[in-house]
Amino acid sequence: MALTRLNNRSVSAVTALPSGIDIPAGTILKADLPSASILQVLQASKTDTTIFNAVEWADVPSLSITITPTASTSKFLIIANLATYNSGGGSNGYRIARNGSAIGVGDANGSRPRFGSNSMDGGKDPETITTFMQILDTPNTSSSITYKVQAFSRYSGNLYINRAGTYRDNLSYDATSASFITVIEIAG
Repeated sequence: MALTRLNNRSVSAVTALPSGIDIPAGTILKADLPSASILQVLQASKTDTTIFNAVEWADVPSLSITITPTASTSKFLIIANLATYNSGGGSNGYRIARNGSAIGVGDANGSRPRFGSNSMDGGKDPETITTFMQILDTPNTSSSITYKVQAFSRYSGNLYINRAGTYRDNLSYDATSASFITVIEIAG
């Protein structure tokens, strides 16, 4: 049971109770929760706009979460949404990476790219497309894990995050969007 102790205007974590102090009856510790209980929920958001050339896989700025598992048997539900537009038209790919390695992507098949999700921009209407991804990950570790949203554009052109290509004032389809990644730790 983690407690917080205020000491001389500083906060420190207490991971064990001093001897002689008992945990009150009826207190439920994380380790005692049943399987499928939610242990932690973390979210990162990106509410500003970014333009970058993503002809190689690239981390989407601000869409990253580092979490330390409560137990090595924990599972993690990762949910992400990403609002994008590609100025070159064509296909965009998206994926979740765990500690730099892609998870939840399609099987290898020839030289085809492997995406967790993708979208197709027509190039004519400069509106954003929102893509959703969801995966249940079982990393089997008690070490910290970093989950990131990554993007890739199959054709030349800029990848716009959270904005349309033209981005004019007073037009409903040129709005500023928001993108998120949420990580939920679930007891194994």
